Amino acid sequence: MKKEEISERKRVEEALRESEQRYRTLFESTLDGAFVIDAETMKVVLANKATANLFGFDSAEDVIGMNTLDFVPPDDRDRVIRIIVEDMFAKDLRQVNEFQAVTRDGREIWIRAVGVTTKYQGRLAGLVSFCDITERKRMEEALQAEKNKLQAVIDAIGHGISIQDRDYNIIYQNEPSRMTGGYHLGEKCYRGFESQEKVCDGCPVEKAFKDGRSHTSERRIVTLSGKVVFLENTASPIRDARGKIVSCLEIGRDITKRKQVEEALRRSREKLRKMFESVTDGISVVDLNGVITEVNQRAVEMHGFNSKDELLRRGALELVTPRDREKVANNMRQALKQGALRGVEYTLLRADGTEFPGELSTSVLRDASGRWVGHITIARDITERKQAEEEEKRLQQELYLTRRLASIGELAAGVAHEINNPLTGILGFSQRLLKKSTSEEVSHDLEIIHSEAQRAARVVQNLLTFARRREPKKEYSNINDILQKALELRAYELKTSNIEVVTDLAPHLPEIMVDSPQIQEVFLNIILNAEQAMSETHGGGKLIIKTRQTEGHIRISFTDDGPGIPAEHLEKVFDPFFTTRAEKGGTGLGLSACHGIVTEHGGKIYVKSKMGKGATFRVELPLSPVEANLGHIH
Repeated sequence: MKKEEISERKRVEEALRESEQRYRTLFESTLDGAFVIDAETMKVVLANKATANLFGFDSAEDVIGMNTLDFVPPDDRDRVIRIIVEDMFAKDLRQVNEFQAVTRDGREIWIRAVGVTTKYQGRLAGLVSFCDITERKRMEEALQAEKNKLQAVIDAIGHGISIQDRDYNIIYQNEPSRMTGGYHLGEKCYRGFESQEKVCDGCPVEKAFKDGRSHTSERRIVTLSGKVVFLENTASPIRDARGKIVSCLEIGRDITKRKQVEEALRRSREKLRKMFESVTDGISVVDLNGVITEVNQRAVEMHGFNSKDELLRRGALELVTPRDREKVANNMRQALKQGALRGVEYTLLRADGTEFPGELSTSVLRDASGRWVGHITIARDITERKQAEEEEKRLQQELYLTRRLASIGELAAGVAHEINNPLTGILGFSQRLLKKSTSEEVSHDLEIIHSEAQRAARVVQNLLTFARRREPKKEYSNINDILQKALELRAYELKTSNIEVVTDLAPHLPEIMVDSPQIQEVFLNIILNAEQAMSETHGGGKLIIKTRQTEGHIRISFTDDGPGIPAEHLEKVFDPFFTTRAEKGGTGLGLSACHGIVTEHGGKIYVKSKMGKGATFRVELPLSPVEANLGHIH
């Protein structure tokens, strides 16, 4: 061999030793484990210190000679053999694989290994490098466990949950979200639900991305199955480690049942409200403090207020007269014991202070737990009923009086007829004897007899008038004219008795069919009664006389400011022979005769009075049929 060839060979060998030394140094100093396995025997023929440390050996020499499968759990050996034999040696594939390994002391660890084919001492071998990923695997398992827990929570919630990126692409969703919205992962969520009816304005996800805060809205949508549902969507921004908003979490809660309940409740309330407002009685809801918290329109109108606001927040007792408030309080206590109290009459007040009769029914109001929270009062205006009762009472009294007068009239007529003949004889003979008498004493006695006989004759005449033995001779007459003539007949007496007469006579009154002398007698009787009452009590007074045309009647009223008529006498003033002036010559036939005359004319006569406030007599005479029809047309 030539000298130059020997030198070149030594130089190559030296370079090879240096290269081997460098690779061995790298092999030995790397922190990852590495060993070389013989392709035929599957035994380790070379290992580094990191391998010994990883598997718990004292030195790399302790690893050499061990079978590769000794480091693999039995359950995983078939997979490892396939990777080494088929992939690495047969196909020369360089793959990264993760699998479990067993250390010298039996611990199982996770390793990440990469294998390549090589030559070692002239034989086919495999170089395997690996690192310990046990901690990473533990963290991944812990992270997966947390993900599983989170998923379990999400699944248990039952709400639709999705995550959208800044472009509204769905990057996560659970099954309820997919079934409700109809979108899949990776699809762009169609914002605004413009093809469906919107329940509220604005998209909560858009708002969350815009201002970085959570937002909630309600929407009505149609699911994949075609079912209409209501969702309450809450969107919250998700930030990265630097605080930048990168996505948005949206939770859709199915509130369909709640909406259905709310709608049913709304319809029920609307129905109750319509019933509440349609009731013809006034309804008030009153709290424990006696304050009105709710009323219907009828209550507002009944009490004369302009609006509900004027009536709300008022005390319920303010609507009752002060004299009835203690009665209300007592009845409320009774209602609380019984649960309700119905049909109690009170005197109620209007906004302007005027009074009207009312009937209250009260029911205790309790909450769902049965606790007393107030009461409901139903008020009814019974003015018309009271007027009807008064009218019925008056008609009953009038009927009773008419029957009595008819019976007494028959008796009076008979008595008057029987007495009239003897009285005529007494008057005639007493007058003849007076003319013949020469004795002053006898003449005086005869004058007394004649005077008393005349008085008896007047009583008989009143009885005949009362009994109405003469049919009235009616003709068209003007009531104002008849009234003026009656006043002229009493003008002197009224003036001397200090009675001021004020007349308020309606002009253009239609003439009606009456017996003028009889009606004049009625007016004179009423004027005389008023004159006597005022003169004897006050030594004078004021008499106000009015005429008015009403529907179908002409009404004449006489109002004095005398002492008034006691309540116990009001029902008797038209009774025959009833008088409070018997000691002053009263016969009690004047007003009875008036009643008979007015009744005979198809009219009415009645009196209203309170002690100390005078009296008012009213006479109502019917219009003739023609005038009544004309009045109705006008």
